[in-house]
Amino acid sequence: MRGQHVGAAYGAKTANHMFIVGKDGTLVYAGEIDEGETMDPKKVLAAHSHVRPALEDILAGKAVRVATTQPFGCALAYAG
Repeated sequence: MRGQHVGAAYGAKTANHMFIVGKDGTLVYAGEIDEGETMDPKKVLAAHSHVRPALEDILAGKAVRVATTQPFGCALAYAG
């Protein structure tokens, strides 16, 4: 799959909607990158990441503790 087809396949709703797929192809995280909900660089740097802890859980062989969050960002529009 290419382009918008990948985002649509996972149900991406916003430009910052992040997905982590496990080695077995299972979706293990879907949601916002961090809790910042801002474009202010200082606030972005200080925001709590949701992706980093999910990746740390995966690398430690654990289930992802927070597997979903509400994505934030500009809405996506798919062609067709």
